[in-house]
Amino acid sequence: MSGAIDRHVARNGGRTDLGEMAQLSAVESLNAIAGRELSDLFGSSAEKTKAALGGLGTVKQFAVLSRDFFSRLTRRQLDYFLSRQLSQHVGLQSRFRTLREHRDFIQALDLHCRETSRIIKEFSGEWFSKTTYEGGITEAKAGHFAHVAFKKMREELRQRRNAHA
Repeated sequence: MSGAIDRHVARNGGRTDLGEMAQLSAVESLNAIAGRELSDLFGSSAEKTKAALGGLGTVKQFAVLSRDFFSRLTRRQLDYFLSRQLSQHVGLQSRFRTLREHRDFIQALDLHCRETSRIIKEFSGEWFSKTTYEGGITEAKAGHFAHVAFKKMREELRQRRNAHA
């Protein structure tokens, strides 16, 4: 998958930081979700790998994959900005007095992204079902799906921020 994305970007240009984060998140999500069906995704036969990936073509599995992807991507986006600052806030007179507190914050951030992505699970399952029924997924439909999913994630993050403010 990563190679296919690289070839597409080479043909069409436009590699961005967000695109890189999305590519990494997509590959990790496929490996994590489809990899559950395989003992070793990279050492499995082509038939077993195709079957595991084919299993993602159900409403339930698409929803699980989508949630995992958006959770990972959101975490990467937040880390893109936070990683430049967080390490500067560790010390006796700082936000994180110890490395353990810093680590605990990072773990809480992971959990926050995972919980925030719950909204995607139901939405993506319904979208997949409807889109499959209406003739299948196209690049335009997938683009619209991503746009709406990002909008839902932003709104969920805003609601969580306001609830804790």
